[in-house]
Amino acid sequence: MLLLAIVLLLGPTIFILETGLDSIGRMMSNFFVMATWAEPFGGYGSFDDTHFPQDWTIFYWAWWLVFAPSMGLFVARISRGRTVKQMVAGSLFFGSCGCFLFFIILGNYAYRCSFLANSTLLVF
Repeated sequence: MLLLAIVLLLGPTIFILETGLDSIGRMMSNFFVMATWAEPFGGYGSFDDTHFPQDWTIFYWAWWLVFAPSMGLFVARISRGRTVKQMVAGSLFFGSCGCFLFFIILGNYAYRCSFLANSTLLVF
């Protein structure tokens, strides 16, 4: 949390907050389109077949297969004295807030650094 505060306060604060707010707005307006995209025209005509939906599904499945047991043990250890409802609500809320903060602050800071340095990180 200290790293996030230092980067936010000493870095390009306005750029980080503006692009972070814009990203959240774009995610909310395009959520269902992005969540249900299955690349139906991949390989037909001039459309590229990137295999993104299939590759992402395999990666996400494998990541959760490795991550879920350790996360379950960690949450069970710190949840003594709390109800299941409190743990689920707290994990969803605070976990989502932590991910949003991390990606907004550090992701936009890295984007700004590579953008100003004219780096080839953005070339695919």
